[in-house]
Amino acid sequence: MQASIVVIDGPDKGLSVSLNDSIVVMGRDRVCGISLGDLQVSRFHAEFHSRDGQTVLLDRESANGTRVNGERVTRRPLQDGDLITAGGTTLRFRLPVVGEQTIVAEPSKAQTISMDAIAAGASLRDETGGLAELRRAKSDLEVLYRVSRDVSGLLETSQLLPRLIDILLDENPKIDRCSIHLVDEKTGKLECKAKRVRKAGALAGEPYSVTLLDQVMREKRALLTYDAMNDERFRAGDSIRISNMCSAICAPLQTQKGMIGILHVDSVTPEHKFTRDDLRLLAAVGVLAGAALENARLYEKIAYDKAALHVAHQDLKTAQSRLVQSEKLAAIGRLASGIVHDVKNPLTVILGYAGLIKSKLSKRDPAVVKQFGIGEDLDNIEKGTEYCTEIINGLLKFAKPGVPAMTRGNINSLITNTTAFVQVEARKAGVRIETQFDDSLPPLMFDENQLKQVMINIILNGVQAMDKPDKVIRIQSEQISKGDKSWARVSFRDNGKGMSDEQRRRVFEPFFTTKHQSSGAGGTGLGLAISFMLVESHGGTIDVDSEPGVGSTFSILLPVA
Repeated sequence: MQASIVVIDGPDKGLSVSLNDSIVVMGRDRVCGISLGDLQVSRFHAEFHSRDGQTVLLDRESANGTRVNGERVTRRPLQDGDLITAGGTTLRFRLPVVGEQTIVAEPSKAQTISMDAIAAGASLRDETGGLAELRRAKSDLEVLYRVSRDVSGLLETSQLLPRLIDILLDENPKIDRCSIHLVDEKTGKLECKAKRVRKAGALAGEPYSVTLLDQVMREKRALLTYDAMNDERFRAGDSIRISNMCSAICAPLQTQKGMIGILHVDSVTPEHKFTRDDLRLLAAVGVLAGAALENARLYEKIAYDKAALHVAHQDLKTAQSRLVQSEKLAAIGRLASGIVHDVKNPLTVILGYAGLIKSKLSKRDPAVVKQFGIGEDLDNIEKGTEYCTEIINGLLKFAKPGVPAMTRGNINSLITNTTAFVQVEARKAGVRIETQFDDSLPPLMFDENQLKQVMINIILNGVQAMDKPDKVIRIQSEQISKGDKSWARVSFRDNGKGMSDEQRRRVFEPFFTTKHQSSGAGGTGLGLAISFMLVESHGGTIDVDSEPGVGSTFSILLPVA
């Protein structure tokens, strides 16, 4: 095996070239042994001279110079793992690892090695090794540093997993395919969450072996197979044969609680078989990546819980608002039931005397009556009394709305009947009513008269709120899911004046109204309050969404039995 150069950053990222000749030229020219597409690289930028196991880098007076580990050089003997910078391109020099060929020479005896990942992370080199072992240990520590630096700060698995694959492919030119598999916390099954092939379309099948993954899941240990195709333990694995896998490593992703996944890398190049050192490094990477993944999962869980808590808080505020509204309605109901009869009787007497006086005045000289304006005063008394009587009648309905007489019916038919009832009033105001029905809605339980009263009130409010040339109210029925229940939703959307946030919050309060008496459309402020109470007595809700100048949408939600 020869030393090699791997491009880890720049236009040719991923390019790997073995230094098979004694002199290999690197540059932008196509005739170079290492041909780069970086425009900052000179045509003939530098040379690699290999002799007696030593490789020396020579700069050929390039325009932008050549750097090794950040230092500009003209001549430099290279060591395993050195970083070479030429223009905007960064390359890594890798030496072949000696000492492993004796194991591969007898594949029948040592085709598979398993290793405890935690132990591998504690020691990256064999204490009996020599200089080559020390160089490899130094290089591996640098890799672990970069993994820790680049991955530990990522708090989303969607970013962490692809970045980890990028690092592995950059650091180890032997890797042709890489994939990361995580254990599902609910099912306990292994699922592929990220995968990458160095050269897209060059390899068949999935970029991993289920046979190897199952083995690591059972043993909870990092696994290296030198010759996967001929390994007796995995010969039955279809995924190994289909993908033409030569050598592979599976390393557990470890945390203090145990294994949360597996890192799988493999090679389809016979000359690029993984070694024991590769296994030791990948096992250590698995420990680092496992800790980073655990942190990311914890962060994502906290973010999810925070979002769920926010939703719960909003639901609680809505429920509290509805409770306050219900208490207001109950208080008004108790007040109304106590005073309504005492107020209504005097009003009836006042109205009667006003009519009697008008009757007597009709027998007098009209000119005299008109001179003193007595007739107009009596008319105002009658109008005021009738308005007070209207409020009293509303309070009577509010205080004693009656128990809903629930029957099973078709909500779409009720909408059709209601729109026909208010059609004359809508036409007079120049308002068009459009309907869109969900015919799949099942029959619902409701009091037809009470719901009809609610719909009439909402539609007439919309009619009175119109101020545009094209006046339209759109009524839509549909079935929705909310929480763990099914609901029928009837929406009334108008394109009228709309409401401010303050008006929208108070619209269901008793006696609150957005209509002005001077407009001729003044109301008592009880219609929507009564509607709110009637819908709630059906086990449903009524909501409003509004924007000034755009319009309002009232939505009635009724439970689907």
